[in-house]
Amino acid sequence: MGLYMSTFENMPAYKRMMADFVTKGYTTGEGSYGIPFKPDLRIMEVPERQRYEYLLYHLSGCHDDYVEYVKARPKQFNKQFFKDCMAKNYYALYFEMNIFEWMPDEFIDEELVMCAMIRSMDMRYCDRRDECDDWFYSVHRRRPELLTPEMYILGARCFASKRSGVNRFLNITPPEYRTVEYYHALCIHNNTPVMEDIPKEILTSNFIVDVLNEDMESIRCFTEAALEMMIPVQGRGPRKVWQAVMIVDGYKARYIPLNEERIKYFFSLYDKDSSQYRYGLKDHYKQYLREKSGAPAPSDSDTLLAGAAMLLGVTHGISNDAAVDASTGLMRKCANRRAQLPIHFGGRVPAKYAKIYDNEEYLTEIYKKCGIEILGEAGYYYYNVDLPDDIEVVIDERCRYLVKRGDDTILEYYDVGPFYDRSVYVDEIYISL
Repeated sequence: MGLYMSTFENMPAYKRMMADFVTKGYTTGEGSYGIPFKPDLRIMEVPERQRYEYLLYHLSGCHDDYVEYVKARPKQFNKQFFKDCMAKNYYALYFEMNIFEWMPDEFIDEELVMCAMIRSMDMRYCDRRDECDDWFYSVHRRRPELLTPEMYILGARCFASKRSGVNRFLNITPPEYRTVEYYHALCIHNNTPVMEDIPKEILTSNFIVDVLNEDMESIRCFTEAALEMMIPVQGRGPRKVWQAVMIVDGYKARYIPLNEERIKYFFSLYDKDSSQYRYGLKDHYKQYLREKSGAPAPSDSDTLLAGAAMLLGVTHGISNDAAVDASTGLMRKCANRRAQLPIHFGGRVPAKYAKIYDNEEYLTEIYKKCGIEILGEAGYYYYNVDLPDDIEVVIDERCRYLVKRGDDTILEYYDVGPFYDRSVYVDEIYISL
C-alpha cells in the first residue's frame, strides 16, 4: 500500500468499505512494471501482439488514439482489462477522458468503483495533491447510485478542496451524506478554507478537538471564528484553539495566521533560541513583518541571472556541467562587485543574547556595532550595505569571505554551491556585542 495508507486504515468508512469489498468476494487488478512508455508513439505503431499489454500500462486520456482504439474493441478490452489497467497505470484515472468517462456502461459497477478508490488511496492521495479525482466525477455523472456514503467520506478525505471560492467535491455530495464523519474527513490535512462551508451546528468544540487530535496541521483549513473558539487543554483549562495548538506543538505556529496577540502569546511560551521558533514561527513571522511594513519580498537577481545564463548556454550546445559552472561563476562575480553582506548566521547566538535575538537579528546587531549600515535586502541571501572606510571584504585561500578591519577579522562567511542550490551564511563571528 501507499506510504500513508495507515491514515485510511483508521477511518471507520474505510473499514466499512473494505469489509463490504471482502464479503462480496471482490478483487483488485494485478499491477507490476511493464513496457517502457514512449510519449510520441502512436498505438498503431506498436506491434499488434504487444498492444494489449502496452495499453494496460499506458492507457490515458492524454492519448486520443489509445482511447479510440480501446473503445472500438469492447470484446477484446473487457472489464478485467480496466481493472488491471487501474492497478498497473494510475494515469487511467486521471484527466477528463479517464476510463470511467468512456468505458461501456455495463462495466461500471460497485466492484470497479471500489477498486478505483482503493487505487487512489494507495497512491497517497491523502496528501491532497489535487490529482486523480477526475474518475470520481465521471462516476458521479454516469452512475451516481454506485457512490455510497463511505465513498463520499473517503472522497472528502482524498479529493475535497476549496479553490477560488468553490468546493467542487462538497457541491456534488448529497446533503444526506454530509454527516459529522464526512465533515471530519473533509478537514483532515486540508490546507484550503473548507471549514467556511461547514454548518455551525457541526462546529462544536468536540468536533474541533477530534480534528486536531487526528492531524494538527488541519488547522490550516480553520476559519477565524474556529481559531477563536475555546477548547480544553489538559492541565491549563480552556484556551483558544490557536493557543492550544501553540501550547501542544509550537512548530505548528507556521500554519496560524498571525497578529500581534498571537505573536505575543507565542513568545510567552517559547524563546528565540527555541527550535519551535527557529523551525516553526521564524519564517512565518518574518513574512508577517515584511507584509506589515510594506517591504517587497526579496528577489535574488544574481541567481535568476545565472539560471537564464545556464539555459542560454545549454541551448547553444554547452554541456550541463560546464553551463552550471559558468553560470555560478557569473553569479559570484555579480555579488562580489557590490557591497553586500549575508543575512543568515549559521552559528549559535551567545546564551546572554539568545532570548533577545534570533540568529539574523544578532547578526544585524553585530553589523550595527561595526558601523555597517544596512540599506535593505538584496534578495534572500544578502543585505545591501554601506561599509565604513576601514572595513573591507577579502577572500582567502580556502574560499572564505573575511570581513576585516585592519588586520583583525570581524567575521567570516561562505557563499557556496551552484546557483540552483546556493548556501550563503556567516560561519564565525569574532567580536561580541
